[in-house]
Amino acid sequence: MALFRLFYGRVSSADQNLELQLAQAAELNFDYIYAERISGRRRDRPEFANLIEQALALRQQGHQVECWVVEWTRWARNTIYALDKVRQLESAGVVIMELTTRQPVSLSTASNLLSTGTKSLMAEYYSAELSERMKRSMAHRRKHNKPTSATVTFGYQRSADKSRLEPGPNWRIARSLVEQFMNGKTLTRLIAWLWQEHQITRSRQGLLSWLKSPVIRGHTVYAGGIDIRYNTHPPLVTEDEWRQISYQLELNRQLRGQNQNCTIYPVPNIVWCGECNRKCYSHVNNKRKSYNNRYFVCDHAQRRGDCTNRNCINDRTIEAAIQEAIVEAAERIAIELAQPTSLDPYIVALEAERATLEPLAHRPAIAEEIAAINQEIANKKTGIRSQDTSYTQTLIKELAQLSSSAWEMIPASERRAVYAELCDRVIILGKDVTEVRLKI
Repeated sequence: MALFRLFYGRVSSADQNLELQLAQAAELNFDYIYAERISGRRRDRPEFANLIEQALALRQQGHQVECWVVEWTRWARNTIYALDKVRQLESAGVVIMELTTRQPVSLSTASNLLSTGTKSLMAEYYSAELSERMKRSMAHRRKHNKPTSATVTFGYQRSADKSRLEPGPNWRIARSLVEQFMNGKTLTRLIAWLWQEHQITRSRQGLLSWLKSPVIRGHTVYAGGIDIRYNTHPPLVTEDEWRQISYQLELNRQLRGQNQNCTIYPVPNIVWCGECNRKCYSHVNNKRKSYNNRYFVCDHAQRRGDCTNRNCINDRTIEAAIQEAIVEAAERIAIELAQPTSLDPYIVALEAERATLEPLAHRPAIAEEIAAINQEIANKKTGIRSQDTSYTQTLIKELAQLSSSAWEMIPASERRAVYAELCDRVIILGKDVTEVRLKI
């Protein structure tokens, strides 16, 4: 019967030093070493699971087994899970050792239970307290429109005080990348160019996400794109360039593949079911070689049977509804432009909150809060200006003047780009379009 010593090393993030633990482990010549970079609060740690499995397997073969960690916080930062694994190994006869103290970790006696339980609870407390501190820091940075992502968007760098993004060493390369894409260069060739000319590696999906990111337009993004703060740093591309990029990406998606005779249909995938409020899918009737051979239908009604909206609706009906909605929107715009502009209710609420705090502005904390409100009001007004709908309004007014025959003269790919830019969704019920929601 042999003695096997197993070592487990762990750090929570990529920027922490795992080599230090492995160097300490080299002193005892362990038979098996398991190491990973993963949070100790997680239960699905692959290397930790391998450690437990190997220890139990060796015990079943009749060997003596010791499991070592540098310190107890490396074992786990989840008290219930940590103690459960100690009980599991201890009941099988495995000894758990702490390298820094050279003492066993056990639950066999009341004093051991108190000591190990306290260590585990303190490890979890420290992790939870650190997480809360990070959340407070993120909330503070978000409140003051500071970047929170650990990864800086390509082309940018953090300012000296880390309060905003500014052009970085790769700014010119990023600009050249955008210009080449707008001039028709494919993503595959751009990836090759980045590596051959600058030894920079980028995946196709990474480059695609970068081109779509609001960050290169000068905006800061929080909560996965739900919250966008406008004009917080220098833009890499203008709004006109971004519209061109978006159009080119959509066109590339439609024409994906080489030497394919693809049919581009004018209505993009913006059709929703009015019964179950889920997205519809399109299909083509190959028996009818005409314009009207493409239809939209609710997927849950046609294939899954949990929706009663089973009727199909063709492209031409949807197009007519969109064009009618554009005409109605142009009429509304004309009426709104004739009326005085109203203030944003959110800005009014912020100004009211500021007015209540101003009598206490002599207090430093209140003064800081007022400054934050002023900044938020300025950012909101800037965001409104950056989202200025003058371009969209002009486009709608121009399109509203087109006749049905003039619409037909526009290529399907261009009509599709227009519908995608102006329409949020089209809602169908039966064979009718019940609502067209425009992005204005």
